[in-house]
Amino acid sequence: MQRKNLDNLFFSKSDGVWNMITPLQFQANRARIESILKILETKSYKQFNLDEVDIAQFALRSPAVILELNENKFDLITLNHVFEHLNDPINILVELQKYLKDDGIIIIEVPHARDLLLETFNLESFKNFTLWSEHLILHTRKSLETFATNSGLQLKNIEGFQRYPISNHYNWLLNGQPSGHEIFHNLNNDDFHKHYEKLLDSIDQTDTLIGYFSKNI
Repeated sequence: MQRKNLDNLFFSKSDGVWNMITPLQFQANRARIESILKILETKSYKQFNLDEVDIAQFALRSPAVILELNENKFDLITLNHVFEHLNDPINILVELQKYLKDDGIIIIEVPHARDLLLETFNLESFKNFTLWSEHLILHTRKSLETFATNSGLQLKNIEGFQRYPISNHYNWLLNGQPSGHEIFHNLNNDDFHKHYEKLLDSIDQTDTLIGYFSKNI
């Protein structure tokens, strides 16, 4: 597990709502939340303000929202590169189980703390990239299982998955930057990638982990 502190986050208050003063990359969060609200067709939502929550205590990053969900339960709940951003992940999993059918599945996809660029190459530029302030923790197979089972979930399986091809690794190693899969796109090959993913999975150094969990009943 790897964790980065939140000391570089700052908040400002406007019209009773606390907002984080952010670099541009954080603006994606607002778009994601607005998209989710439309999909869920939630009854209501609002941003937290200082009267409702101690911002400093919970280290919230705006926009934090309250959703009112109905009593419908789901066959499948997914957290796709969300879990590593949560300040209280175990209790959130406890809450999510209230909306999961007894035979339902929760899938959690996270960045892998044993990524090849971290574990084998110990690449400083990639550390600075992936251990940014919004990634509160990077998980191993063991830590992901531990967090989920401590919420009451039961492990079904954890798979290694390689999201980016070897061309992405080339650019990190050559130039210390992402997007190698676009710069060296002529090197991308689906068949080769399957073998590369299999190799990385065999040494437990894929860039992503996908965990499958069910209710413990």
